[in-house]
Amino acid sequence: MINEKYIRFGWAVKRMLRDKANFDVLEGLEIGRLEGRAEGRAEGRAEGKAEGAQDKALEIAKKMKAAGMSDSDIANITGISDFDGLKG
Repeated sequence: MINEKYIRFGWAVKRMLRDKANFDVLEGLEIGRLEGRAEGRAEGRAEGKAEGAQDKALEIAKKMKAAGMSDSDIANITGISDFDGLKG
């Protein structure tokens, strides 16, 4: 059985809809939820692009290291300064 301390969201919404003044409140909740979802998606895309760019730079650095380039030249070209993970 559901503990009496908890209120189901659906019940709360139905209860709020009985009073027409609460439509603005519910509309605000929905708008806030949608804005939060859009912000989350934008952050996720930005993080994904940054991670992809870093992975690409790391692959290029690995190829350069395998070709025998110096660490300083690789750092100048790719912007990567940590060469511990590079094996070539």
